[in-house]
Amino acid sequence: MAKIAKLSVTQFSERFLAETGFTPARYLRQERIERAKRLLRAGGKTVAEIAQATGFSSSQNLATAFRQAEGMAPGDYARQTHLRTF
Repeated sequence: MAKIAKLSVTQFSERFLAETGFTPARYLRQERIERAKRLLRAGGKTVAEIAQATGFSSSQNLATAFRQAEGMAPGDYARQTHLRTF
């Protein structure tokens, strides 16, 4: 992204942080988690399929990031959201 913006990595990161309040890596991770949450709510996919669809290298990496962000495992989140819809 820095190259596209014709900035150094440092300049890009500083500007991105100033505009969004997030580092580029944190922003991307949060976007991936939000997409995973939408897919989990929709149902019909395994955690491994969701990990692949959201750019995580494995279901374990998704689970770790998801727990850090949401305080629960992806499967628990899916069960909890499905219970609320009934």
